[in-house]
Amino acid sequence: MRRMSLSATILCFAGLLTSAAAAEFQLKAGHVLAPDHPYNLGLLKMKELVEERSGGRIGLDVFPSSQLGGERELAEACQMGTIDIALVTAPLASFDSNFYIFDIPALFVSKAHAYKFLDGPDGKAMMDGLAQQNIKGLAFWETGFFNIFDSKRPLNTPEDLKGLNIRTMENPAYIAYFSALGANPVPMAYGEIYTALQNGTVDGTLIPIASIYTSKFHLVAPYVSRTQNWYCPTPLIMSLDKWEAMPGDLQGILQRCADEGRDYMRKLLTDNEDAQIEQMKKDGSTIVEVDKKIWFDNAGTDAVVKLLVPDKVKPELVEKVRVLVN
Repeated sequence: MRRMSLSATILCFAGLLTSAAAAEFQLKAGHVLAPDHPYNLGLLKMKELVEERSGGRIGLDVFPSSQLGGERELAEACQMGTIDIALVTAPLASFDSNFYIFDIPALFVSKAHAYKFLDGPDGKAMMDGLAQQNIKGLAFWETGFFNIFDSKRPLNTPEDLKGLNIRTMENPAYIAYFSALGANPVPMAYGEIYTALQNGTVDGTLIPIASIYTSKFHLVAPYVSRTQNWYCPTPLIMSLDKWEAMPGDLQGILQRCADEGRDYMRKLLTDNEDAQIEQMKKDGSTIVEVDKKIWFDNAGTDAVVKLLVPDKVKPELVEKVRVLVN
């Protein structure tokens, strides 16, 4: 093998250091899902765009699989400025109660319906409101429609949940829903799910198809019931301190790249779902197509609405979502 001269080696390392130092803002982004999930692929796309369009003035490092912590830790770290960017779901409601609206089952009937709200003025107002918590809301990415999966039996109706230990997010709405339907809710961080399913600490949980597939949960909990009773957006958030430290031109680049990353990952999520379901079937999973109406209208839904409206979520905000259906 040809050896580099000492002077060439020094120049090489100097070049690397210069390249690394060239970024005026070197950002860290974290999330809890697998490297092949659209979360991660979308962030890598955003990284490519922002580094190119900023001429290297912004750098972005992406950390998947809870490397920087669970969702609550990620949100708190953005608030404190110890990390720069994160994708988080349910825990964000504990920072701003408006986000409890996304915990109401059956509120969004399709992705197109959700996008009308999220990408419109009301969604922007929600993201802007995070500034009161020292958080910059960049864009609504998504994890999609939830499905309930478990290791015990097909869940054709809500009654089939009785007696099962169901992992929930650390959020009172999900605890209220499953408690009302006779299940035993077990709040737990995302990174603990696989082991908990393996050892029987929990029997199942609820997340979208892409997350089930990329995290390989279907290999330890093969009954996947397509209830789709919650649509779950994923706010892409940022440290407000870091955002405000950036000049306006870089803020504009970062915002546009966050929006393009959102569109890219949403398309990936939707386009890959059918193929992921077919592969899960080949892996031995049972995909249960349910009557969605009975999963929408039941005691669990009633319990969540009673819990959240009007104490946490203003009725007029709920109505703004509902009028966008048509």
